[in-house]
Amino acid sequence: MHVPTMNHVPTPIWKNSRLLCALLSHLLSSLGDWLDFIALLTLFTYVWQADPLLISMLPVAYAFPGILFSQAAGVWVDRWQPKLVLICTDVFRSGCTLLLLLAPSPYLILSVLLLRASIGTFHLPAQHSIIRRIVAGNQLLEATALIGTSSQLTKIIGPMLGAFILSLTSSYKFCLLLTAICLAVSALLLAFLQVFHIVKKTTKQ
Repeated sequence: MHVPTMNHVPTPIWKNSRLLCALLSHLLSSLGDWLDFIALLTLFTYVWQADPLLISMLPVAYAFPGILFSQAAGVWVDRWQPKLVLICTDVFRSGCTLLLLLAPSPYLILSVLLLRASIGTFHLPAQHSIIRRIVAGNQLLEATALIGTSSQLTKIIGPMLGAFILSLTSSYKFCLLLTAICLAVSALLLAFLQVFHIVKKTTKQ
C-alpha cells in the first residue's frame, strides 16, 4: 500500500536542480534571440534606413528555417545526444551572433540569420528530449508547461529589455554582444550539467 505513495515523494519540481538549470539555460537562449531581433530591427530601420520590404525579411529569416527543417530536426535529434546538440547549437548561434557584429550589409546579415536559424531548429526538439530525461514521468507535463511559460515570458521581457538597453547605450552592437554572451553562458550551463547521464536510472523506474 505504501509503494504508490513513494512515487509522489521523489522531488518537487521546484527542488529539481537539474530542471532549474535546464530552465535557466533555456531562458538565456530564448532571451538572446529577442535581444538581437530588437537590435537588428533598429539597425535596419534607423541606421541603414532600409526599405520596408527588406525590413520585413528580418522575421522571415528568423522563422523560415523552422518551417523547412523543424520536422527533420525532430527526427535527427532522437539519434544524437540531446545534451551535445543543445551545447553545439548554442555555441554555433553565439558565433553567428558575433559575425553579425562584423556584417557590413543587410543582405549579409540576413544570410547569417538564415544559417543561424537553420541550426537553431535542432534546439527545441533537443530541449524536449532533455526534459524527458531529467524529470520524473508524473512531472513531465508540469515541466513542459513551465518551459512553455518561460518561452512566452521571454517574448515580453526580451523586446522590452532590448529597447531599454538600446535607449541607455544607443548601441545595437551592445545588444548583439549580450546575445552572444547569453548563448555562451547557456552552453556552459549545459556543459557542466551532469544530469543527462541519469537516463539509466530514470529508465529503470
